[in-house]
Amino acid sequence: MNIYEGTENYIFVSYAHKDSERVLPIIAELDKAGFRVWYDRGIEAGTEWPAYIQDHIAACKRVLVFISQYSVDSVNCRNEINFAATNNKEMLVAYLEDAELKHGLGLQLGAKQSIFRTRHLDDASFVGEMIKAKILQCCKIGAEESDEFTDRVGAASVSYEYSRQAERISDSSDFDSTVQSRLRGPSLISRVGTMGSSVADQDWPRGKYSQNIDISLYSTIRFHCHLLRPETENRIRKAGIRVFNAKDALVFEDTVSIEFKPGNDRFSLGWVIRDRDGFSQIPGAYTALIWIDDSRVMEYPFIIFAGTAGTAVGGTSLNPEVQREIDDLTKNLRYPRIALYQILNWLSFIFFAICFATDPNSYGFLGFAFLDIVILVDIVFWILYFLS
Repeated sequence: MNIYEGTENYIFVSYAHKDSERVLPIIAELDKAGFRVWYDRGIEAGTEWPAYIQDHIAACKRVLVFISQYSVDSVNCRNEINFAATNNKEMLVAYLEDAELKHGLGLQLGAKQSIFRTRHLDDASFVGEMIKAKILQCCKIGAEESDEFTDRVGAASVSYEYSRQAERISDSSDFDSTVQSRLRGPSLISRVGTMGSSVADQDWPRGKYSQNIDISLYSTIRFHCHLLRPETENRIRKAGIRVFNAKDALVFEDTVSIEFKPGNDRFSLGWVIRDRDGFSQIPGAYTALIWIDDSRVMEYPFIIFAGTAGTAVGGTSLNPEVQREIDDLTKNLRYPRIALYQILNWLSFIFFAICFATDPNSYGFLGFAFLDIVILVDIVFWILYFLS
C-alpha cells in the first residue's frame, strides 16, 4: 500500500493498532480505488511521534476515523480526533462495531457523517459505501476538488449539516434528526429483539429472536422491546419507531400509546413488511430507531431476506452476543425473586431444625415432615423454572 506524502489532498486515517487486521485491508481497498491515504505505519524510527501525527492531521483534507471499543479506549486515537475537530477537519466515522462513545467522543463525533459495519451484509458492501462517500472524493487521484458544501453553508455548521448526505436517496435528515433529538434522554430500553409473524395484530408470536426475517415466510415484524427495569405503577407511555433502509431513507414510522401495569417489563411494536395487495419491502439491511416517552433512542439493525438468501447472512439465529445479553437481562430480573424464595424457604427449615434440637420429642416428626416438603417444593420449583 502507498502511504501518501505530498501536498495534494489526502485522507488521514485514525485507528487503534489492535484493529489493524480489520482496518489495513480497508485502507488497501481505498488505495486501489485511487485515494491518497496516510496512516501511521509510515513513521520512521526515531521520529517524534506526537509532532509527526499533528503535522499530518493539520495538512490533511479529510479524516477517516475507525471506531471500535479499542479506539474509544485509546488515548492516542482520542487525541487525534480532538485535534482534528479543533482544526475543523471534515471527518467520516466508520463504526467497525457497536461501541459506546465515552471520554467526550459523543460530543466530537455524534453529528459527523457515519457509516456502520453492522448495517452491511459483508465487508465488501461496507467498504463500497466508504469508497462512494462524497466527503472523501476530494482526496481521490484525478478528482476535482469539491468543497461546494463548505462554501454553501459555512465552516461552522459543516459537521452537522453534512452528516449522512453521501448515501441518502434524498436530502432528508430524518435519521440524524431522530438520533440527535434523543441522544441525551434517559435510558429506558435495555434491548430489542425481533420475531417474524404471519398475523399483523399478533403482539407476541412464538419463536426465537432473530435479526434476520424471511419475508417469504412472514408478513409482519414484531419488535420486542425490553425495559431496563419493570414498571412500578400504572401508566400510559407513548412509544415511537422509525425504520430506515441501508441508504438511510425513511421507510416506516409509527407512534402508539401503551398501557403499562406494575411488573410489565417489555412492549411490542409491529411493522407490516408484506401486505395482502402484494406490496413488500425490498430485502436488505435496515435499522429501527425505537424510543418510549422521552427516552434515549435505541438503534437496532436487522435484515429482511427472501428464502434461502438468509444463509448468506448467517441464517436466522440471533447474534450470539445479543442473545447472551438478553439471557443475562432475563436472569437478572428472575434471580432476585429466586434468591428471596430460597432464603425464606430455608430460613423456615432452619427454624424448625433449631426447635427440633431444643425439643426433639415435640418437633421431631414435624421437622422431618417439613424438610420433606421443602425438598419437594424445591424440586418442583426448579423443574418449572428450567421448563419456562
